[in-house]
Amino acid sequence: MSTLRKLSFCMLVALFLLVVPTIFAQETFGLSDEDFALLSAAPAVTFASDSFAFEFTANFSVGGMGSEETSASISGSGVFGGSEDNPLFQLILNGEAILEGETQPLSGEIRIVGNTLYWSGFDNGAGWQGQTLESLASEFGDLAGMMGGGDLPVDPESLASGDLSGLAGMEGMSEAMAALASLDPSEFITMTRDDANGLAHFTVDLSISDLLSSPAVISMMGMAGGMEGMEMSEQEMQSMAMGMAMLFADASATFEEYVDPATSLLQRAVLDINVPLSAMTGDASAGIALNFDISLSGFGEPVTVEAPEGATMVPAGN
Repeated sequence: MSTLRKLSFCMLVALFLLVVPTIFAQETFGLSDEDFALLSAAPAVTFASDSFAFEFTANFSVGGMGSEETSASISGSGVFGGSEDNPLFQLILNGEAILEGETQPLSGEIRIVGNTLYWSGFDNGAGWQGQTLESLASEFGDLAGMMGGGDLPVDPESLASGDLSGLAGMEGMSEAMAALASLDPSEFITMTRDDANGLAHFTVDLSISDLLSSPAVISMMGMAGGMEGMEMSEQEMQSMAMGMAMLFADASATFEEYVDPATSLLQRAVLDINVPLSAMTGDASAGIALNFDISLSGFGEPVTVEAPEGATMVPAGN
């Protein structure tokens, strides 16, 4: 599996695991065993495809938290394909963000052709630029080292592979993991299936309030009070956890998957997060909202992405 495919796969799986924590229990959350297997397998089957096209929209807003509203609205499209030796990727973005009352363009294009990443737009006025993937990887490695990445208490690669054993040696982590193991995700996660237009439509609902008020999470937060550098008592931490549950009583997160039952390929995914914050600010309009909607198509079809002519190569270190 190519690096690009691994990255794409990990992003969707990470999102999926946020709302479907099957590591906690053998639970199907109201679905049949067959339906749960189809839902769980779709991301891996999809990103094992040699190629596909995608379109998406993303909208984010924060309101009632200050004098100016913050928001972003983006639409995009692209393709993924190629081979292990010649990965191909294209992403075209169009949108804008409003930050402190000022509108910022978020339009541009990104391409990966073979061993080189190209980018253009995003209002930098520099035209097409490029840099090799090896050079970028080296720079990110150097940055991690400057930020103390070499002294991390756990191995990031092990965590990415699902090996959590390195966490056990961290102070208080064994107790936290034990509390996490007692977490019953069926208390805050529900799943349903209803078919539409020949696709299996799965809806995963996460109750943020029920999650924060669960005994396991309260226990974990109470344990944090005993860790070095924390001044709150266990009772104070438990009270804070209950307060957070009340504060986010109306917060919700919903994840939808539309899967072709004949191929197990993911056709569409939608993430909706809504966090009202009026209880915190006293402003009825206060809150955070996020919507991400992506559709996939063209599985296995030929993909063409060309290196842009006249691109300026950026030296390592710039």
